[in-house]
Amino acid sequence: MLLISCFRNNRGNVTPYQTQDAQSYYNRGLKHYNQGEYGKAIAEFSKAIRLNPKYTDAYNGRGLVYYDLGKYEKALADYNQAIQLNPKYHYAYYNRGIVYDNLGEYEKALADYNQAIQLNPEDADYYNGRGIVYDDLGEYEKAIAEYNQAIQLNPKYAPVYYSRGLIYKRNNDTEKAISDFEKAADLYKQQGNQKWYQNSLDQLKELRGNL
Repeated sequence: MLLISCFRNNRGNVTPYQTQDAQSYYNRGLKHYNQGEYGKAIAEFSKAIRLNPKYTDAYNGRGLVYYDLGKYEKALADYNQAIQLNPKYHYAYYNRGIVYDNLGEYEKALADYNQAIQLNPEDADYYNGRGIVYDDLGEYEKAIAEYNQAIQLNPKYAPVYYSRGLIYKRNNDTEKAISDFEKAADLYKQQGNQKWYQNSLDQLKELRGNL
């Protein structure tokens, strides 16, 4: 499951000093999150929220930390709050959709991805997310259509080629599966992602061994 951190300034109605302090706490929270220091990240995001209760980015950021910790209910609560504060905050719909997908609440996940796409139709991540739900539901043609759209928006989106390759492999469309895993391997290599580069090579080895 692909999770992308999306942040944008949205400070609410607070004094300039509160805004500056909240921004500082938020930035530190983001730094700790990117370094995998989740406890510290939660503390900093929470400080930002206490200073500015309308800081949607801080709720979204803290929700991402809770998600990574497997605390889905707390993540949902933060995403819900971000959406309540700003119903057009598409990042929170996307992130909440990921949680719902992981909980097996596929209809809710689709509804959130649909809303995210409606608000921002140019983000490849959102189509990938919707494709993953269709994949989980076994609706493979719909999943492929979503992956195709994601690739059209971002031709260097390695995980989408890998996911689409798995569907082609499952459907015994070996030629297309090989093409997708070759593309995924090439992109993962360029990106320095050794783990998924090797996974792609393993898929290619298996497919070619079956020819």
